[in-house]
Amino acid sequence: GDSGDGVASVVLVDQSEAMLAVARRKWLSMIGGDGDGDGEGAGAGAVRTVVADATALRGERDGSFDTVVDTFGLCSCGDAARQLREMQRVCRRDGGRVLLLEHGRAHYDWLNRWLDRDAPEHARKWGCWWNRDIVRLVEASGLVVESSTRLHFGTTYMIVARPGASAHEGDGG
Repeated sequence: GDSGDGVASVVLVDQSEAMLAVARRKWLSMIGGDGDGDGEGAGAGAVRTVVADATALRGERDGSFDTVVDTFGLCSCGDAARQLREMQRVCRRDGGRVLLLEHGRAHYDWLNRWLDRDAPEHARKWGCWWNRDIVRLVEASGLVVESSTRLHFGTTYMIVARPGASAHEGDGG
């Protein structure tokens, strides 16, 4: 069931059940849906939550999503490169998009030195490595960047990408 705005359903993934409950409530209040998740004419209200590590979405088929969105997730996962490859794997090759809102290394060396100096303590307190090289990670993943905007001295990244030519090779897709 397509809601008319192009969204048939939403799948929310997080390792925390509590965060998924918050995200589900926010999504449903934003779109005014019932969230029955049955996919039967529910439109954008069809929401499914999955407790999983985003580096291994075992229950999702290759190319099963039109759009994959990640907001400030690469900083807090153990293997950001693997997470990007997994997002690419589950994203549809023909016309699919991976949307990233992330933070990481800055445009300026003086700021990167500060980020690097305080990164271990920040990660210990908050679970976030705020000094990751997002550009290098995205390029190495094989994603093809269609647009990229950087804000806040270059530490905030808004990236629109698509799966590369080899996104599903060797994955059965």
